[in-house]
Amino acid sequence: MTCETGSTGRTTAYWSRAAAAVSVVIPLPQVSATDQHRTIVARLTNARQDIDGGQWRSSVTCDLIGRVREEVSAAASRNRFVDLLEAGDVPRDRLTWLAGEQFRIVGSDQRSFALLAARFPDPPAGEMFLALAQGELRALRLLADFAAALGWAERDLRAYEPRPLAQAYPAYLAWSALFDTCSGSYSA
Repeated sequence: MTCETGSTGRTTAYWSRAAAAVSVVIPLPQVSATDQHRTIVARLTNARQDIDGGQWRSSVTCDLIGRVREEVSAAASRNRFVDLLEAGDVPRDRLTWLAGEQFRIVGSDQRSFALLAARFPDPPAGEMFLALAQGELRALRLLADFAAALGWAERDLRAYEPRPLAQAYPAYLAWSALFDTCSGSYSA
C-alpha cells in the first residue's frame, strides 16, 4: 500500500476503507488481551473516527499506519501453532487438514481477485486485484510443494472435503467479487 494519493475524494474513501479493514483484521483477543492490544485497537478506532469525520491529512495517515505496523509487530505474541510446528508437535493429520483447507481457500480467493480485476480494471483497483490474484497463484504453487511433502498429490487436495467454517471468508469474498461495488470490494 502506498501513501501517495490521487484525488482527495477517492483518497478519503480509500483510507476510510483501509481503517475499517485494519480494525476487522486485528481483532482484540477476548481472553489474552494485553494493554498493548487495547492501546492499538483504541488508536485504530480513533483513527477510523478521524478519517470518517474528514479530519485527516495523507501524511498523518501514513504516519499512523507506520506506527500501527510497528506497534503490532512489537506487541505480536508468539503463535502457538508455529511454536508447535517448529517443535515437531503438530500431528500429520492436522497438517494435511491445513493443506486441504488452504487449497480450497487459496483457489477460491484467486478466482475472486481475478474476477474483481476484470470487473474493476481501472487503477488502482484493477492493479491491486490483479496483484492479489497473482499472489494467490504463487501461494497455490507453494501449497502444492507443502502437500507433496506430506505425501499428498493434487488429486488428494481436490478430493479433500472442506469444512464449512473454514470457508466462510472465501465465500464472502466470492460473493463480494460477484455482486459488490468496487468500494465495497476494497473492504472485503
